[in-house]
Amino acid sequence: MIFQKSFEELLKYNQPIGIKLTSKFDASLVFYLLAKTIDLNKKYSVELYPFTVGYKKNKIHILKSIKQIHLFVKNSFPNVIIKDIKYFNYDYPDCIKYSRNQWIFWGFAKKEMYEQYGINICLDGRSRNFPLSILLRNQYKNRHLEKDFDFSKEPQNYTQYDSPFCNITRKEIAKIYQDLNLMNTLLPLTRICEMDPSCEMCDWCKTFRISFGATFSEYIQNVHDKNHTHT
Repeated sequence: MIFQKSFEELLKYNQPIGIKLTSKFDASLVFYLLAKTIDLNKKYSVELYPFTVGYKKNKIHILKSIKQIHLFVKNSFPNVIIKDIKYFNYDYPDCIKYSRNQWIFWGFAKKEMYEQYGINICLDGRSRNFPLSILLRNQYKNRHLEKDFDFSKEPQNYTQYDSPFCNITRKEIAKIYQDLNLMNTLLPLTRICEMDPSCEMCDWCKTFRISFGATFSEYIQNVHDKNHTHT
């Protein structure tokens, strides 16, 4: 299985693993692949601790998506121990003095995961960005997407992050969805945009279109039409 070897290396420590769970399709796939690897390796009883930041009091569609992704993975692998989602809000203590930078808040969430559950390893869905030529051709507005994310401003790294997709682009991640037949199951549960419905104009919406060859709205409509045809 794709990435199975790298995931198996993590399982050898036989320690609980945190999952940085967002509504995005990259983090959702990491969650799915790790649970699948644990399910295939019966000799390991590694517990998974999904956590998320900033979606409890607002952006209801994203929170709903995260819950659906969590439930889908739990139902897909009932023998894997997957804990309830741990939520961290932007008004989390000691965060107020920092700017509303999501990476700062993820840092505090990691700290809490370590202190509460002893989590030493977390997986996230960070992937390699598209070449600058593609970004400019698709009129990306956020310049930070031209380079890797900078985590240097985070609080002390209490928890190690591992990014299995750090050397592949989201278009390659889209190919994994196709190879694992997740296009009509897991992918429709994800949400790429902060808006509901998707704005189709932000950088994240453009990322989806580049990766899957259609806008998110077009894709969801296509899935709906296929399901309607088969009923």
